[in-house]
Amino acid sequence: MRLLAGILVTLLLSWLIQFSFYWADVVKENTGARDRDLMNTAQVALLSVASTTARLSKDASCSQDGRWIAPQSKNALLAFDLTSGRLVFSSIDAPSTSIAELGKSGFSTRYVDADGWRVYSAIDAEARTQVVVASPLSLSQQQFRDRFSFGALITFILVLAVGGVAILISSIALKPVSAITRSLRQRDVMDLSPLCEKHVPIEIRPLIVALNQQHIRLKTAMENERTFLSNAAHELRTPLAVLTVQTENALRTDDIDEVKALLRKIAATTQRSSRLAEQLLDLARMESSDVSMAPKTLDLSAVVELVSRDIQMIAVEKSQRILMDLNPCLVQGNIDLIGILVRNLLDNACRYTQHAGCILVQCGNIDGEARLTVMDDGPGVPLHEREKIFDRFYRVPGSAGQGSGIGLSLVARIAHQHQAKIEILAGIAGNGVAFSITFPEL
Repeated sequence: MRLLAGILVTLLLSWLIQFSFYWADVVKENTGARDRDLMNTAQVALLSVASTTARLSKDASCSQDGRWIAPQSKNALLAFDLTSGRLVFSSIDAPSTSIAELGKSGFSTRYVDADGWRVYSAIDAEARTQVVVASPLSLSQQQFRDRFSFGALITFILVLAVGGVAILISSIALKPVSAITRSLRQRDVMDLSPLCEKHVPIEIRPLIVALNQQHIRLKTAMENERTFLSNAAHELRTPLAVLTVQTENALRTDDIDEVKALLRKIAATTQRSSRLAEQLLDLARMESSDVSMAPKTLDLSAVVELVSRDIQMIAVEKSQRILMDLNPCLVQGNIDLIGILVRNLLDNACRYTQHAGCILVQCGNIDGEARLTVMDDGPGVPLHEREKIFDRFYRVPGSAGQGSGIGLSLVARIAHQHQAKIEILAGIAGNGVAFSITFPEL
């Protein structure tokens, strides 16, 4: 409807502008033609009066006051005797009041009883005669009104025709869109099947294609969420079940040493559950875009040093050593996300490195790029498993660690958001595994 209204308003304005220019030209042309007609009529009448009054008025009749009355025409005609100032004759539609000054020739505009007249006077000095020819201004105004009314009628008919055709074409062209609208209203809220793109106007087709693409992305995201929730419930179910069993065993026994052993197991399971819940929250925040990705320049070595201090406590419990070779290097990114990335790499190394093992953390600039490497001397990762370890909830079969399979998936997601490249290499002295993260050059 907005498009139709715009077309009709544009059409109407166009007609008004065109009519204004047209009427300006017509008025200019008519004014010149009218003045020429007045002048020619006056000259012919003046010659006739100068020759003989009888010849000029042989087809006229005489009025009661003795004036000669010329037949009615579109112009008013008057003749004066300049010697006596007497009106010799006038046309029937001429005004009774004089509309010209005696003895003065040329064009003028006069008003008699609120009626306007275009007047031309011609004088024959020898015959002492003056002829006045006048044309009413109302005649031009009436012509304007007639032409404007006719043009307005034609434009109104044209607007109705264009509007009717536009509505008909729009209703036919948008019929498939109406069908899609009804289909969407009748769909189930979870139905994300593609919309039909056939028979849709070419102007609307990109919108339908974009909606289908959005439905595909939304469907994929919902499937990922369902998988995530299912896996998360499964991962949480196990430690909670273990906690329940260990708590019940601790309540049933009276042996202090056995109670302490069960409490240590409960504490370890609680720590694992707490770490799992923390990783799930980090993953949920990332997938819901809750973390701001406003890029900031930060020192990667400072972040690594800060996170390493927190992980140091876990390493001490397993008699592990964390060696650091840190050099200042700048990266562009989010400090919270990079902190999560470093913490998960170090936590993964601590979990899968044997008792009294060694972990080496390196950070610095290489060929203008900031690189972070975390390596250990643990069991490593088989080559055929390296492509899978970044999947959520995936753990290498037979691994001795108690991980949840979320940490490395978080590392991959954060690295991707920062356009960083991940490489899996051999660990310390060819043993274990090393994760190398290379950030883009600033």
